[in-house]
Amino acid sequence: MPKQILLFLQRLLLFTGIFLFAGQLSYSKAQAAAHFELSPTTGVIQTAGTSVAVIVNADANQLKSASAVITYDAAKVTVTSVNGTYFPTVTTDTTKSGEIVISGTLPIGNTVGVTGTGTLATLTLKPVSGATGSVSLGFRCSESSSDDSNLITMTSTNLLAATSQCSANSTGSYTLVTSSSTTTTTTSQCNQDCSASAVCASGLTCVTGKCRNASCHTSTTCSCTGADIAAAQGTSTLPKTASINQTTLLIGTGIIYLISGGFLVTQAKKYFRSH
Repeated sequence: MPKQILLFLQRLLLFTGIFLFAGQLSYSKAQAAAHFELSPTTGVIQTAGTSVAVIVNADANQLKSASAVITYDAAKVTVTSVNGTYFPTVTTDTTKSGEIVISGTLPIGNTVGVTGTGTLATLTLKPVSGATGSVSLGFRCSESSSDDSNLITMTSTNLLAATSQCSANSTGSYTLVTSSSTTTTTTSQCNQDCSASAVCASGLTCVTGKCRNASCHTSTTCSCTGADIAAAQGTSTLPKTASINQTTLLIGTGIIYLISGGFLVTQAKKYFRSH
């Protein structure tokens, strides 16, 4: 085999292996974007009250606790909270005007954290008498504060410790309606479109624009099976299959390329010594 072809194949395989490893590192970093979400992020706040779910997205991480510090304009809306099912223990603090703190924790001694996506709590927003316009909800989260929104892993790492991590949290903007006569709403059934939980049928919550059962919001039928509830709560302790398969494929392919490159280098040296 000519010298130039051996050298070309050697470099090609080595650079391909390095590229695959670099891609795997970037992919792993991209997976760690854990954050809080509001669902829905827009809608109408009715006099009777409108529901907004506070959702935790742990991504590929295992969490032992979460604290969502949600800010709002207390002159325009009142906010109450009903605990979700993502964490077994959830507490709410409303002592500070214009702020509600919702914290979820695992029992002491748990060695496996919660994963995936689940509802930390469901807020009920009601307009203050005489208030008009719109109101925004957001998560208080900053790099310089330690008592704001946080997501803590089983190794006590805060996934919302940097400004770039805090920016992954969603915000919400809602229009106030102070009289039920000014708006005509149509009740949406399971898996039908919605802008707020108030338009969903009894027992359903508006999640990502669809009316769903809050206990298993990933189910499109609103009938909760054990698997549906586990998926909604993010309680599966098994790693994501797609992530593992892709990781294994990339690493394995990279190793094969590197070994092949090393083999070609050895063969090339033997060839040149014998000629």
